[in-house]
Amino acid sequence: MTSVNAAMFWLNKNCVRHPRISGGVAVLLRYLNEWLREHGQDQCSHDEFVTLLEAQQLEVIAVSGISLVVGFGLKHDWDFILRNRKSYGNQS
Repeated sequence: MTSVNAAMFWLNKNCVRHPRISGGVAVLLRYLNEWLREHGQDQCSHDEFVTLLEAQQLEVIAVSGISLVVGFGLKHDWDFILRNRKSYGNQS
């Protein structure tokens, strides 16, 4: 499996698309690179990662100097929000 294919596999398995979530590029990249390292793959640079995200029609924006992926984030973060949605105004 190439590093790009491995990265796509990880993204599809560990992330979710939803308009109410925006994941931090640095956080997503850190988790991805840990997984790639554990599986003997070359790590992904920030620029390569942003290019990969944009190739998936995901928008990367900067908010106060922090890069976010609009409508895309970690599944475990989204699952936490859903489990605790009363605290978030019961919105899904």
